[in-house]
Amino acid sequence: MTTPADQPDPSDPIDKDKADANARRARRRARKLLSEADSWEEHSASDGKVPPPDGGSSPIKKRQDVMSVVNAQIRAEKEKQSTQGAQEDVHLPAPHRDQSVAKVEAGNQSPPPVDPRDAEIEAIQRELVQRRRRRFLMLWLRLAFFVVLPTFLVGNYYYNYATPFYASDANVLLNPATATLNSESGAGMAASANLLRDSIAVQDFLTSREALRILDQELGIIAHYSDPNIDPIQRLADDATENEAFAFYKDRVLVGFDMLEGILRIEVIAATPDMAFAMSNRLIEMAEERVDSMSDRNQQNALASAQLVLEAAETNLADAYERVLTLQEQRGIFSADLEVGLVQGQISGLTSALEERRLSLAALQDNARPNEAQVRVLNAEINRLEQAIEEQRQTIVNVQADRGSLARISAEMAQAEQQLEVRTIMVSSAVEGLELARREAAQQLMFLARAVNPVRPVVPSYPRAFEYTALAFVIFFATYMMISLTISILREQMSYGD
Repeated sequence: MTTPADQPDPSDPIDKDKADANARRARRRARKLLSEADSWEEHSASDGKVPPPDGGSSPIKKRQDVMSVVNAQIRAEKEKQSTQGAQEDVHLPAPHRDQSVAKVEAGNQSPPPVDPRDAEIEAIQRELVQRRRRRFLMLWLRLAFFVVLPTFLVGNYYYNYATPFYASDANVLLNPATATLNSESGAGMAASANLLRDSIAVQDFLTSREALRILDQELGIIAHYSDPNIDPIQRLADDATENEAFAFYKDRVLVGFDMLEGILRIEVIAATPDMAFAMSNRLIEMAEERVDSMSDRNQQNALASAQLVLEAAETNLADAYERVLTLQEQRGIFSADLEVGLVQGQISGLTSALEERRLSLAALQDNARPNEAQVRVLNAEINRLEQAIEEQRQTIVNVQADRGSLARISAEMAQAEQQLEVRTIMVSSAVEGLELARREAAQQLMFLARAVNPVRPVVPSYPRAFEYTALAFVIFFATYMMISLTISILREQMSYGD
């Protein structure tokens, strides 16, 4: 770039070859500046995602340098022309000065020559301005076509063509029939977990195919959502399959469970207020029926289990009684303890008689001349008594011909009687458990409470035209920005590759 000091004298003849060379250099310089300016603009538009051009300063600084040189050249040329005009006025006489002024006013004097470099610079500036204006206009056209127009179409649909839908809200919660649960105890935590599980089960039931079929049989909701008066976008197709109807049902029946508060929030959306109100009431009734059925099922299971336990205990008790009777019949003994007691009594009596005979024999032998006949009689009685005692003792421990020993019989009878006592206690416990299960079955373990009853809506709740239009604008604008940034990055990468 030239400076004012390097500018040629306007009075000197202009070399066309040199001027063309300077013009070509100026055009190359301008193209380089334009490319760098584009890179810097993409860098600024992408918030630093696109890297700046290498080895160059900001295009704003370069434009300022060019403009400062151009302005300095213009000022120097003006000063030179003013200086030359003043010198001509000084050397020429007054008539000549007047004539020259008249000639200038008449337009006879030729205009000063124009430097081709100035024309190139002005052309570059005009091209930059036009390019910015063109890019700005294309940007607005793209925004209008890809963002504003789709948003307008969406808003026009929601404000003018969308069928209004009515929503009926209700809140219900599951409560245990017992007192307030203590969350710190183990039983309270288990009951809370069971209550949470039952609440989630009710939520799943209300949004299941079973609930859809019940509502369709009683209220005809599929025909209601397929009404031709509903706009085609929100209407269920006439030939819709069960899967499509179920997906549509899940969009129109919203059931949420608040785990912190334990509340089921039900929202039913329908094309008419009466249908929304009827569906909401029927869903709550279905939830109550399901809760009652689950509670009754648990109670019936507990009652059946207690009944089975009692029957098993009674069977075992009967077996124990049968074993005792069998032992008594086989051994011919009603009670082993009584038999052993009788034998022990006999042994005691025989032992007492034996001691008396021994004392009598000792008294006779104390005489100087004892009676031999009496001594023989006492000795014979003593031998018989000892033999009888030994036989009685043998009956306790030795096995007899027709039955076992009294010791074995006593052990078997004692074992059978202990089993009989255990079975009797088990039957008593089973009877108590059965009575407890019957008392619990007479009560309801949990019930469904209505916190907020459904009401018939007055004004439509859907569609929310402003919110949906704003959401559509955000979606279209975000999509456009993402695609634009992706294209800019790819274009920059391709330019770097070239």
